[in-house]
Amino acid sequence: MHDSDSTVQRDVEAIIIEELEKSFDKVFKAKEENRIKIGNFSFEVDAVDTEGGLYEIYAHVGKQKPAQRKKIASDLLKLLLIEKKTVKREKYFVIVNDNDIKNELGENSQSWLALAIREFGFNLLAVDLSPDKIKDLKECQKRQDCSLK
Repeated sequence: MHDSDSTVQRDVEAIIIEELEKSFDKVFKAKEENRIKIGNFSFEVDAVDTEGGLYEIYAHVGKQKPAQRKKIASDLLKLLLIEKKTVKREKYFVIVNDNDIKNELGENSQSWLALAIREFGFNLLAVDLSPDKIKDLKECQKRQDCSLK
């Protein structure tokens, strides 16, 4: 497996979508319907529910590096642009239930990203993963050098 391979993250995203279906009683459209065209631009989101809700899933555990914060900000901005250019809809940012991420993005966080999540009306959802999946994710992040040591 190549160090930058994201198979584990994609697997975790699929598990998170299944968990959202069970725990939050959501029904999701087929993956092919996650591409939204606006003018000459095409945007892909991680999931779209049957009520039109947009979902970006952040499959990461541990402390964030600046590049990961930029990825989060980019995902949030993408959802805001889609909403602005289409119709008002629910926006969800889904994280793994991890203390480091909740401390950085949760309702008690003083980070500007957490403020943006609150001020722009994002629903922040935290989903539990099995210890085995957390371990796989950490190993993947270590290979990709995505986590702080």
